[in-house]
Amino acid sequence: MSRVEVRGVIVPSMFDIDIYQDYIEKGVITPESKFRADIAAASTDQSLELYINSPGGSVFAGNEMINTLRDWVTETGQALTLLSVLWLRVWDPL
Repeated sequence: MSRVEVRGVIVPSMFDIDIYQDYIEKGVITPESKFRADIAAASTDQSLELYINSPGGSVFAGNEMINTLRDWVTETGQALTLLSVLWLRVWDPL
């Protein structure tokens, strides 16, 4: 099982530079570009475990994360758990 973690405040990709690496590694912030890279590195043959411990953050970065998850599901053909479907549904109501 591949595990992707989102810890701390969700921030735009512009925070994914060397001076912020300590904050990223400690889980203070998660740039959406790191999330995209983690999803891209996840095995498509295994299920994906998504761990989120975040107070929130940038709405635009969050939307990019949701789009990344949707693309991953489309590419792999894997289904989402009920909780993740509900989480995505909040962002894209009927």
